[in-house]
Amino acid sequence: MRNRTRVTAPAAALLGTAAALTLSPTARAQGSHGGGTPGGDSLGDPVYPVLGNTGYRVSDYLLDFTYRADTQLVDASVTITARATQDLSRFSLDLLGPVVQGVWLDHHKATFEQAAEKLVVTPAACVRKHRKFVIRVDYVADPRKIKPPYNGWVPTPEGFAVACQPDLARTVFPCNDHPSDKANFTFKVTVPEGLQGVATGSLVSTRTVDGMTTFAYRSRDPIATEVVQVTVGDYRIVERQGPSGMRLRDVVPTARAAALEPALSHRVN
Repeated sequence: MRNRTRVTAPAAALLGTAAALTLSPTARAQGSHGGGTPGGDSLGDPVYPVLGNTGYRVSDYLLDFTYRADTQLVDASVTITARATQDLSRFSLDLLGPVVQGVWLDHHKATFEQAAEKLVVTPAACVRKHRKFVIRVDYVADPRKIKPPYNGWVPTPEGFAVACQPDLARTVFPCNDHPSDKANFTFKVTVPEGLQGVATGSLVSTRTVDGMTTFAYRSRDPIATEVVQVTVGDYRIVERQGPSGMRLRDVVPTARAAALEPALSHRVN
């Protein structure tokens, strides 16, 4: 059975616009050592020409978010498992907005630069074609800082939600932000005790330590970056059966749960 999550959070006007990518001279000069060539900074989509990179394919993402209620900031880390499609001297991830604190490739620090709408990563040595490699990016996100139309974060009274369509996953986490590169997702959402952390996929564990609760979710099938959902808040979570046996998970603000129940419990045959 498929699983679909409905999050009733404040709506945000999200408009995607394409922009030309220009890497800085520093980024262009890096990555020539050790053989290989840079991955192309676009997958050639005519609508969103800045998205994607031709040098690798992603198999797995691990998103680890910790929401700090006192600062309303998100301490974040993304771990990406990918396979090189060429000998790579340099590659890029789509990223716009969050401030990167560090990048590691296979547990070794890598040179990086945030340029235009990309995070440009230069390995210490060429990543050979067909090789699997792991990238970890640590960063901080402020859901209230980036303004529309380039903001996949939706601030809420107790936390945030993310709305990544059509091309805004790159404002939430570094990624290969094109629907042609689907991947498996694991989420860890850590929040102050009493709040709920919810993400795409099935809940696999919940753990509370020192007043902070970590909710872990995992997708059943590979998905596109644009359909990722993560939210933190004071929610009531109701699971029910939808049309054709589909599993529905309603994530509803506690204060509005009673008023919304008649509409949410309506079944479409």
